[in-house]
Amino acid sequence: MRLDGDELYIEYAPEGRHLRDNLAKPDNVLILREVCRDVTGRDTGVRISVREAGDGEGDAAPPAKQDEELAERQRLREIAENDPGVQHLLRTFRAEIIDVRRIDGER
Repeated sequence: MRLDGDELYIEYAPEGRHLRDNLAKPDNVLILREVCRDVTGRDTGVRISVREAGDGEGDAAPPAKQDEELAERQRLREIAENDPGVQHLLRTFRAEIIDVRRIDGER
């Protein structure tokens, strides 16, 4: 695990894939982001990956496609969570964000 600028990187060994899957759940990522905000005083992205078998112990390898997709979903979730209209709907209906995805034609 390392904090690099505004990004928290967490990497598991291949046998820890199930740990990554658990930590990557939206509620857990939100908790990590909140703790990072409390500690650093700024918003922090979270990237969780599994080191490929045979990779060395050095710096993390480039993220696999699924890790990039996870990072994109986390970014989209952050955008939704910070939108005043979404916040209003969540409060009004006591709702929660379950999933986020990009609609074709959007940035």
